[in-house]
Amino acid sequence: MKSGLLTFLALCWAPTLWALTLTAQIDSPSLTLGQWQVWGLTAQYGKEAQDLQITGPQVPEAFLKGPQVETHFKDGQWSRQWIWEVMALKPGEVSLPPVALKYRQAGQEQTALSEALSFQVQPAAENSLAPSMGPFQPSFDPKFLLIGLLGFCCLVMPLALWVYRRPQAAAPPISAAQKALARLEALAPLVESGEFKQLHVSLSECLKDYLSAQLGLPAKGQTTEEFLAAPSTRRALNPAEREALDRYFHLADQVKFAAYDPGQGLSRAALENAAQLITSRGA
Repeated sequence: MKSGLLTFLALCWAPTLWALTLTAQIDSPSLTLGQWQVWGLTAQYGKEAQDLQITGPQVPEAFLKGPQVETHFKDGQWSRQWIWEVMALKPGEVSLPPVALKYRQAGQEQTALSEALSFQVQPAAENSLAPSMGPFQPSFDPKFLLIGLLGFCCLVMPLALWVYRRPQAAAPPISAAQKALARLEALAPLVESGEFKQLHVSLSECLKDYLSAQLGLPAKGQTTEEFLAAPSTRRALNPAEREALDRYFHLADQVKFAAYDPGQGLSRAALENAAQLITSRGA
């Protein structure tokens, strides 16, 4: 009788083991092509769950950024959230696969699997045409403009000759990063004009020239897989940079060789990510 009472008390005072729960959610079930979808994964668990690790999901029909990781503690329970931004490559249904979460609890390896999700992507609406403008009609007599230009030339020409004949100081050398950023800025109008193939051909060349000049990497004359697997590349670039380059070079190959239309949203994001990669390493 006494031993049974002790057993009962021990069970009552035993610490509670929180069961780990894993849920997935998206912001919207339907988006327009070029808009970002937010995909979140939330794990709730007790202190007994340790060493939480996820395997990065693969979404072939979309461009993926992230994840951002946030951890919170409330009422004796922990929660951790992984957040990705997803942009579809084309209209249709985008499937988000289950994500595996591995952790240790009570000395045992455990695995939790999130649910699969999907959302619809609608084609982007065509831009409306701007109203045409009539012919320009000057509101002044052109002869006064001619007189003013002649007077201006008479005043400025001596100063221009003096400046031209002055010895010029040597301009500071332009770094590889500055050259690359200037090239990216010049490519921006191609997004608005819809010249996506020319944009991505030039953008991939710009990145390869920068990686070769700034870091001495063998970016040219190799496939994407050969370049990213090279020992010098793995030493010079961190995993996040290698992953971003892998995603972009594969996208550029689809545009150049498979006639894929990335649209304005994906092309603008590619330019912004390239500029961020270059500026994050300094000039």
